[in-house]
Amino acid sequence: MAINHRCEALSPPSRSAFTQKGNLSVKEYVAKIQNTSVLIEASGSRISEAEKVEIVLAGLPPKFDTVITLTLFSSEPLPLQRLINMVLEYENHQTRAV
Repeated sequence: MAINHRCEALSPPSRSAFTQKGNLSVKEYVAKIQNTSVLIEASGSRISEAEKVEIVLAGLPPKFDTVITLTLFSSEPLPLQRLINMVLEYENHQTRAV
């Protein structure tokens, strides 16, 4: 699928230090990414906001493909907090729909 290929192409090599969303809630998933980012940055490496956005997108399961597609085709880079808000709202919407 092109979406997954695109996310993999965007993902930084340090992605292995991060997690896939898996069974975590979006809040837990984002907290884990942010905590790992802090640890990596404390070691002297810098992770840009764009890289964090790419990491979040790369770890999302297929049910979030709509959010991934919207983000990838955005004419402006999406701020991390806006992406987090979108994913949280999408998860809430999916939960209510079930």
